[in-house]
Amino acid sequence: MQYLVRKLFSEKMNNYIKTMKFLVIDDHSITRLGIENLLKSNYSFCKVDAASNGLEAIRLVKNNAYDLVIVDINIPGTDTLELTHKITSELKQKVLVLSMSPKIAFMNSYLNKGAAAFLEKSETDDTIAQTIADIISGKTISNPVENKSSALPAPFNTLTKKEFSVMLLLVQGKSVSEIATLLDSHTSTIGTQKQKVFEKTGVDNVIALKQLHDLYKVS
Repeated sequence: MQYLVRKLFSEKMNNYIKTMKFLVIDDHSITRLGIENLLKSNYSFCKVDAASNGLEAIRLVKNNAYDLVIVDINIPGTDTLELTHKITSELKQKVLVLSMSPKIAFMNSYLNKGAAAFLEKSETDDTIAQTIADIISGKTISNPVENKSSALPAPFNTLTKKEFSVMLLLVQGKSVSEIATLLDSHTSTIGTQKQKVFEKTGVDNVIALKQLHDLYKVS
């Protein structure tokens, strides 16, 4: 009898654990695999889906009830800020945002769009795992640097006049060659200025630059 009770309890627990479902949205397969391994090491019976872009992610979220959706901040061709907002506000699912580099200003914008937490990928596995567990359990996540962003100078203040012009055209979706034509400059010069814009604003792609531009309402 005791054996039967233990067996039934074990089956119920396994069925509960098997309901744990995660979605990892990242365009790098190695990163997705690393996060999947972290999840499976903490939730043995969990199911981990993966998406490499926003369209694929939305399709999966619409058809599944995930315990947590993990979003990388930089996905080519995807506005991850709006993706986060859609998943949290319209599809009512929890989101953890991961970033390759520290970007305090970005953190606030994602939290304002409904993300439960914002972590750097450089955090230890234990920290990431604990944050995931806290989000799933419904705990309020502390973001200790959240209120520091108001004291930061807008990174666009460091741009030269020419770099600022290049930045505005980049966020409009113009290519380097198009910008070179519009500003009557060589493509190599615009390419160098584009890199300077990225370095001074702390981003590494145009999507992230546009998010920062929109956050500061630069015009």
